[in-house]
Amino acid sequence: MVYAIAEFTGSDPKTMPPLYDAVDTDALDTLLNSETPIEISFEYEGHTVAVTGDSDVRVDGRTARSE
Repeated sequence: MVYAIAEFTGSDPKTMPPLYDAVDTDALDTLLNSETPIEISFEYEGHTVAVTGDSDVRVDGRTARSE
């Protein structure tokens, strides 16, 4: 997910702070791997990131990656 955000924002993923500073990554994995359709949004590096159970990643409302 950090790589998708970095690519979208033009940042170097190696210099970005760890994702766990912005969101509980274990909880994120658990929620996104559930059977329930869900979307989770959080702030990271000054951007609003939204992730769905379908692995869609949006940054500031624009699609950054879909797997």
